[in-house]
Amino acid sequence: MINRVLITGASGFIARNLATRLQHTGIETIGISSRVHTVSGFNRIHNARLGDSITSVLEREDVDVVVHCALKTGKDSYETN
Repeated sequence: MINRVLITGASGFIARNLATRLQHTGIETIGISSRVHTVSGFNRIHNARLGDSITSVLEREDVDVVVHCALKTGKDSYETN
């Protein structure tokens, strides 16, 4: 059973909508974002940039699933994503 989901790119369109839908089903949503500290649809937000280690977040949050919605565009985007 899935109880807690971690979503990267929390401030993005797909991540926000996914989090809202998951919360309506009773699933706790944890977000990672480089832009904001509060995003609607999430129980908690952690600050990190794409390419940063999220080990410390995973050590603190007991998540069942990670959904990667973060995206980098421009130079070196293929390697980073």
